[in-house]
Amino acid sequence: LTSNFAGAFLEFVGTNATDWSVGAWDGTARLSSSTDEFATSTDEFSFGTTWFRPWANDTKYLGASSTQWKNVYSIDGSFTGKVGVGTQTPIGKLQVHDATSSNTTVFITPKAALSGDSSTVFFAEDNDASYGMYWTYDGNGNQMELWGKADILHYGPHIRVGRENGNVAIGTVFASGYRLSVSGKIICTELKVNAMADWPDYVFRKDYKLFPLEKLGAYIEANGHLPNIPPAAEINKSGIDVGEMQRRMMEKIEELSLYIVDQQKQIKALKEQISSVQK
Repeated sequence: LTSNFAGAFLEFVGTNATDWSVGAWDGTARLSSSTDEFATSTDEFSFGTTWFRPWANDTKYLGASSTQWKNVYSIDGSFTGKVGVGTQTPIGKLQVHDATSSNTTVFITPKAALSGDSSTVFFAEDNDASYGMYWTYDGNGNQMELWGKADILHYGPHIRVGRENGNVAIGTVFASGYRLSVSGKIICTELKVNAMADWPDYVFRKDYKLFPLEKLGAYIEANGHLPNIPPAAEINKSGIDVGEMQRRMMEKIEELSLYIVDQQKQIKALKEQISSVQK
């Protein structure tokens, strides 16, 4: 077809509700649909040498009913630009945006039909991903794992997070009955233990039976530790419950305070007796 205008079109009109035309306009190829034999157009797409996009009168985006193209924008021909899913202006190399939901989800799915496979996201420091770190969901262990990678060596898992209970293990496996398991030293600026039941202010009550001081020496000599304090052998075997040990230590401190107060009363009474005798 030759035209004296900026383009020319062929119209294909059949018995279906939607007709199509193909042609060229202003250096681009055009594809248009119509439901009124091209009195008006419904969807118009333009093909350039570097792009394919909706042009005008389009009631939907490219391939709105296609599982491959639905709401996918901004992919350039060489894939060197930005990719946006659900947005025409991606803010990074890849952005997934859902304007209809307050909880956008991105799925990474392996081949398993039911369970047992794993999925991984890798964060590299070099262009061939020889060095970096990656999060792996272990479908056999049902846990998220953080690993390190240096060339062919893999280190970890450094951190594990349980799927069902959210338990966390750092440098070790999960310890039964504990929310956090750590292999190694821990340093922090503050540690708080909440909900300590039966804090030992009961020591100061009138009905509290203070361990007789005259028997304390004999108890220590016979047992090698203070009353109500676990021996070294038990601690070496089972460790220390920090909160409970703090409670017991406070109990001993308060008992010691009562011993001191009582001894001070005795010292004062002796001083008064000595002063009376000297007079």
